[in-house]
Amino acid sequence: MSNLFNLDSPFFRFLASVFDYMVLNVLALLLSLPVFTAGASLTALYRVVLDAIQEKDSVSPKAFWTYWNASLRTATAPWLLFLVLFALFLGDLWIIGFMPEGVRTFMAGGVILLFLLLLCVSLF
Repeated sequence: MSNLFNLDSPFFRFLASVFDYMVLNVLALLLSLPVFTAGASLTALYRVVLDAIQEKDSVSPKAFWTYWNASLRTATAPWLLFLVLFALFLGDLWIIGFMPEGVRTFMAGGVILLFLLLLCVSLF
């Protein structure tokens, strides 16, 4: 029981890692507030967590910032393209809402299927 409050105990190491991930998530959310930087933020978060899983690096805001700066140019264009296509699909669904019932179901299914395909491609 005396080992429970030791800072090197597994309990405190677990709490430290949970806190590190919480800080990382808050940092990712703050850098995603300008919508056009959300792609870089999600990419950097993915890279830091992947490095932590592969035990290459520790979870740190410094590593997140390094990956965020590196991926800002490369991740912004695909992210903005995804946002434009998402807005286009929402517009299509809004227009489909005014169509007759039989056509509406068929068209909405097609648009939703295309949206799911876009989502799968963006996750790839």
